[in-house]
Amino acid sequence: MALSWEKLDVHREGKYVYLGLFLFRAKVPGGWLLKAPRGGMIFFEDPQHAWEISPASKWERLEGRKVRRFFEFVPHLFRTPVPGGWLVTWPPGVLGVPGIAFYPDPDHKWDGSSLP
Repeated sequence: MALSWEKLDVHREGKYVYLGLFLFRAKVPGGWLLKAPRGGMIFFEDPQHAWEISPASKWERLEGRKVRRFFEFVPHLFRTPVPGGWLVTWPPGVLGVPGIAFYPDPDHKWDGSSLP
């Protein structure tokens, strides 16, 4: 038995948002497993497997604060809507470790900013 992984390139408006930033997804009962190369893995619930990938799938860059010290490195974040919320990812950056997270927001109300 083996999982079948599909490669997902992170694009924004038809262009790569970050050279080499990609994820993998595998359809599993109840939803999707997602993993970043050399990074973590998450599951997000999508019982109907409604998440469709197309050339029109866009990733939005979330602006963060600028920092200058290595130990406070904050990578650029990117998000895309998926069933039930947002998929958020970041490139390897200085530390060489990409990441991935699921933010639950069924109505996609999050505007991409932090609360005051």
